[in-house]
Amino acid sequence: MHDVVHDFLQFLTKNECFVLEGEGGNKRIMEFNGENKARHLTLMFAPEGAFPSSLYSCKNLRTLATFDSNISTFGRELISQLKCLRTLNLSFNSIKEVPNEVGELAHLRYFDLSYNEDLMKLPDSVCNLMNLQTLRLIWCRTLERLPEGIGKLINLQHLYVMGCFRLKLPKVIARLTSLRTLDQVRILEVDNKKEVLFGLSDLRNLDQLRGSFRIEFLENLKDARQAEKAHLVNKNCLVSLELRFFFGGTDEIPLVASQEETLNALQPPPNLESFSLYHYSGTTLRPHWMTSLNKLRILTLGYFDYVEVLPPLGRLESLEVLEIQDWPSLKKVGVEFLGIETQTSSPIILFPNLKKLVFEFLPMWEEWEGMTGWSEEEDSQKTITIMPCLSSLQIGYCGLLKTLPNFLRNTPLKELVIGFGCRILAQGCQKGRGGSEWPKISHIPNIKVWIGPSGEFVQKDGVWIGQQQTDDDETLSVASTSSSSGVNLGHKSTLNSNMKMKTRTPRLNSSS
Repeated sequence: MHDVVHDFLQFLTKNECFVLEGEGGNKRIMEFNGENKARHLTLMFAPEGAFPSSLYSCKNLRTLATFDSNISTFGRELISQLKCLRTLNLSFNSIKEVPNEVGELAHLRYFDLSYNEDLMKLPDSVCNLMNLQTLRLIWCRTLERLPEGIGKLINLQHLYVMGCFRLKLPKVIARLTSLRTLDQVRILEVDNKKEVLFGLSDLRNLDQLRGSFRIEFLENLKDARQAEKAHLVNKNCLVSLELRFFFGGTDEIPLVASQEETLNALQPPPNLESFSLYHYSGTTLRPHWMTSLNKLRILTLGYFDYVEVLPPLGRLESLEVLEIQDWPSLKKVGVEFLGIETQTSSPIILFPNLKKLVFEFLPMWEEWEGMTGWSEEEDSQKTITIMPCLSSLQIGYCGLLKTLPNFLRNTPLKELVIGFGCRILAQGCQKGRGGSEWPKISHIPNIKVWIGPSGEFVQKDGVWIGQQQTDDDETLSVASTSSSSGVNLGHKSTLNSNMKMKTRTPRLNSSS
């Protein structure tokens, strides 16, 4: 918005919209007297405690929001004066309890209590807010339950509970068939209190869900048919789906069979654009629906303890970003990864739109064969094209990997990062010095190869810089210069920040 337009709108609404700042011990707030003119009020930098009594005169407020404040309580006196509220945003405060009187806000449509980390429960009177459309409870870490009567909120369309690690949704959530947003469900059929909770099959009637959705299993399903009853395939408005399986089984309670059956039954909707799968304990990853996700753009597969072979992903025609993380049993990436099954004379393009490929934390990975038996020399008709749009390749913590596939030399790669923990591969990727992999990557303008505590080798914008120190002083030592330029590049060189390898995420359940 242009500054002039902004100022003009402020002028038009000067008697209706107010922003109050708590300065000098609450001085400006206490002096405020909006009387009956104020309609929308934002309270900033309010100190710990209750709302200032000066707000009690704003009987016609439609919006009340706090920003960078530390409100810890609000009571019936305030609520009794704010019966016209439509929007109440109390996020990022220190509220421990919501008063019963909140149920008297009959016109309330938007209620945000996110990041009140000490809030343990909501009063049953919340279920009287029949006009409520949005309820945000993000990162209310100690929240344990929602009122059983929440199923009465038939107009509720958006329910946000991400980061509520102790919250177990009641089964009555299944009645809210108008829900368009439910960002997360954590599946535990019966808790220690023997309460019947929201189960996977209870998703079957929530076909209006859209946007991003996450399912976290706090236990393994006893019957994979529950996954079929979830009818995920019918939720055509979902754009992003994340599945986090339960891990931590024992010899007496095997995980493999149940998780393979469950994953196969959890067929996503065909319009999905982003899919993430974590903590899968099966030995094979070949769900029947995987290659049918023709609109999938982003795929992340992480923490697979027992899978030894990558699934055939080369035929995913819309895939742009692929990340493979923490597969301790993976030893070889071969032609099966490309999705080639039989020899063909017809032209095919594998990974036709892939732009970014990441391999991280694969400690047993030794071989990346690419097109063994399908090499460019044997493919005299040039019928097979691989990754024609690939621009970024990142490899980290793959200590046994020795070589890169030959097809990389025909890709339009713009950056290559060989990160920490890839000493064998790093030695082969150095220019000169017997770097056997250098001919495959010499066309890449930006290369960063970490070779250990002594530093890293860098090529930037097609110019070979050489060895760059990585000590505390961040000094740069030029080991060699580009033979074509003949210029001594003695200045400090840095690569784009997106070429840095990511730090490994601790392997923990989100509930821990």
